[in-house]
Amino acid sequence: MCVKSKSECLERTRVQIQASLLEHLKIPENRFTWLRGPPGTGKTAICMSVASTLNSEAVLAASFFWDKNQAGTGLNSIEHFPSTLAYQLAVFNEDFKMSLVKHLRQPSSGFVKSLPLDKQMSVLIIEPMRDVIEMLPSGRIRFVIILDGLDECGNPMTLKSLMELVLKLHDLPSSFAVLVSSRPETQVIRAWSRAQSKGHVILCEDTNTIDKKMDLDTFTSACRELPIIASLRIREICDRTELGATLKLEFDYFRNLMDAPTDLNSEYLRILRRAYTLESSPVRPNVIENYRLVVGTIAVAREPLSLHSIAQLLGITEDEVYATLRPIGSIVDLPSTGEGRPKFYHATAKEFIVGHPISGTCDHPFFIDKDGSFLGLPLLRFLRGLAIPTNRPLGDEKKWRRFQRKRQPEHIQYAVKYLFNHLDSSKLFSQDSNELQQEFDHFLTHNLLWFIVLLQGEFTLLDKIKFLHSNNNDYGSTQLLREAGRVNEYVVDRYHLPALPRVTVHPSHLPKTKVFYPWQIFRSMLPFTPTSSLLFKSYSHLSDPVRIFSISGEFAGHLIPLSEHALSARKIMETKLRRLPREQQGYKAEFLDPDIREGTVTSAAISKDGCHIALGFGNGGIEVVDIDQQHSITRFQCDSYSPPVWIEFISAPEA
Repeated sequence: MCVKSKSECLERTRVQIQASLLEHLKIPENRFTWLRGPPGTGKTAICMSVASTLNSEAVLAASFFWDKNQAGTGLNSIEHFPSTLAYQLAVFNEDFKMSLVKHLRQPSSGFVKSLPLDKQMSVLIIEPMRDVIEMLPSGRIRFVIILDGLDECGNPMTLKSLMELVLKLHDLPSSFAVLVSSRPETQVIRAWSRAQSKGHVILCEDTNTIDKKMDLDTFTSACRELPIIASLRIREICDRTELGATLKLEFDYFRNLMDAPTDLNSEYLRILRRAYTLESSPVRPNVIENYRLVVGTIAVAREPLSLHSIAQLLGITEDEVYATLRPIGSIVDLPSTGEGRPKFYHATAKEFIVGHPISGTCDHPFFIDKDGSFLGLPLLRFLRGLAIPTNRPLGDEKKWRRFQRKRQPEHIQYAVKYLFNHLDSSKLFSQDSNELQQEFDHFLTHNLLWFIVLLQGEFTLLDKIKFLHSNNNDYGSTQLLREAGRVNEYVVDRYHLPALPRVTVHPSHLPKTKVFYPWQIFRSMLPFTPTSSLLFKSYSHLSDPVRIFSISGEFAGHLIPLSEHALSARKIMETKLRRLPREQQGYKAEFLDPDIREGTVTSAAISKDGCHIALGFGNGGIEVVDIDQQHSITRFQCDSYSPPVWIEFISAPEA
């Protein structure tokens, strides 16, 4: 093909890589040599120079230089590839030309242009060449076919098809060699891998290999002879050339650096400035906001998080996470999938980002507080959007067990486990209203109970928040948190839950005799919480009306200040219930035992003000207790053979 839009290498440039390619093409055992490299690194110029050398030696059999900018010429597709290659081979070798004409005259070869491209390769090239194999010169002379710019043939599917056509050239006589030039696209790499698995030899040269000692010396000197700076810059060069920069421009950038970094921290700052600012312009607000969230999370997270989890917790897309991290690929090891966990290549990068600013105020956005308080607001927003099945009706135990068996995703586990570690207490308990405080108040009044359920007994407060509690007794969240602590104690005491290392509790870890169901909080605790309680005001709508307690239901007696007599009776009842043979278990049989009947609550009533409760027992006894003052007021005995089934408080008429 005549290539007018591209030129050869300048004189005395890329000499080493040209010589290496020419040596590879002479090896008889080698069919393919691959010249690879990112865009702008001179692959086509090298191929043009090699083609010129081979043509002067009369061994250039054919060439095809794809060019995506030459639409309408056939240089940006694969449609004319087999026929063009066949034409050039016919011009190059008279014997092949005669063999090709012979094959085209056969009836089976009629309308060859209408055949699939792989069939065209066979009819126009492979089969005619086999007929003249004995006429080809023997010895060390090798004829070369050059194919340049394969990645400019069209879309990825077209490139995949082209590689299949190229690999058919392996069936040519051994006197032919093929030089292929392209970017390291996935379709090319996979095709070469399949060929190598069949025993084919694929030699490779990379244009990223620097053959100019002066450039290497300059680069080494600019790295201050620090290996870590050298590794950072090499990764930076690779990333930027993959995104379209040329190798020459990258080396020119490092060679001409103004105020070149003199130490590692200055190098980190240079990378961040180059990644997120435009020349002397200030950092763009939306860019720096995502930087502080994404990079800050990687730096301060208490446990490593995947890209997917980071996106979920911050309320952004995975694409936004990638877009934020991609410009600093020399600092952060960016995984290929959302399930992978990004990490700093060197611990020094994390130390720099959470350290003290080292320059003017314009660079301050790059530095993040190591306490991680900036994550508090995103975590609260994330938790606000969760829907946890904690208030299910009795008898729906199977659904809850299935929920427990299903391990919660990493981001939910992290948000629940570390929420209080990321809250900024100075803003949380500030006298001036702020967004964090508003979101936290919503969390306390809407999500606190199921948050405790997910923690399964691990609910704790940071010491600094506890200290603030003692100085802000009138603040609403203080009271709610204290009451939440009592709810947590109830969960632990009632169900003897062990301290667990993870948020999710697997059924095998739970006690065998008592399984925790979250609705027990709503049925056994909330109904007896004083109406003056903030917890009652916020969550009473979740509680079920409680009228009758029996031995077949759950009863949280230790939360109501019963008399010693009632507590003793209940203890005896529970002991006898455990000793009953299986055939004697059941409501009617159990109720015949006077000791069991005496400890069984058959009815209950709460006063209108929510401060008093009256309990009726199976032996006819009635006990009235004061919930707020936590003591028993009175106990009296009715007919022992007629247990009360309904109790009601009657207000005395006003004088």
